[in-house]
Amino acid sequence: MKKLIALLFISNFAFSQIRPTTDFNTIFICIDSSTYESIFKDNYIKDSLFITREQSTQTNSDNYNGKYAIGEAATIEFFKPKPTGQFGDNLGDFGIEFKTRKIGELNKIVEEAGKNNFKIDTQITNLNETDTIIPWYKTVQLLHSKSNIELSFLEYQTEYLNYIGFEGDELTKEITFSEFNKILSNGKKYPRLFKKISSITIKVDKNTYENIEQFCRLNNMQKEGDFFFNSDLKIFTEVSRIACKSEIKKIELELLYTQPNKIIFVSEKLKYNLKSNKCEIIFE
Repeated sequence: MKKLIALLFISNFAFSQIRPTTDFNTIFICIDSSTYESIFKDNYIKDSLFITREQSTQTNSDNYNGKYAIGEAATIEFFKPKPTGQFGDNLGDFGIEFKTRKIGELNKIVEEAGKNNFKIDTQITNLNETDTIIPWYKTVQLLHSKSNIELSFLEYQTEYLNYIGFEGDELTKEITFSEFNKILSNGKKYPRLFKKISSITIKVDKNTYENIEQFCRLNNMQKEGDFFFNSDLKIFTEVSRIACKSEIKKIELELLYTQPNKIIFVSEKLKYNLKSNKCEIIFE
């Protein structure tokens, strides 16, 4: 995982008992090198749409460089292919990540996954900062062999939160990602348009769809036909009858302010389509 988802009958998909609240706020994708180089070149994208950043990160398991589109309550991470063979370095690899709102909630997700016999893996990622090694975040990942999609839950660790300035009640109370960013910015107003991710559309095969279904179930999302939803997010799926590589087809963003309609072509593989207070990132 590389850092900085006509009316029909709605199935009884969400768990009935109270569960930890999670927020979808990060999606990462490995795009072609040409698109990666052009992703933030347009002035409107980098000066109005997103806070943009390119940075290198070193952890106990990886050393990577990426470009980040940072919003008020979400982040999109772009990486380019590398000849390592590792997940995340191959063209088309992508991940969907939910975060817990407070420390300790991840254990409840692990417990629920166990009760339902969902195959998972857990690990702690350390951040290597100069001469300091800091426990950064703990992840729970749903396992699916031979897949180019990673479905995971993340929970920041106390040591990391201390390191970036959190203290007292900030370490124990429930906090959303937008509130997290407000604390980091000392309460400054978000200066761009990107508010949050409102929907994603992905193409998957039947086996991967089953993993998506398990993942959404653990996130208290309801199911209607082949899409999943809660009050903040919709995950649309195009399910192939034959085994195939998973693909992100579209990411829809909610904007803080209405904008004139426009299309921005980044490359032959990616474009932005702005309509009112929405922005679609479309992958060809």
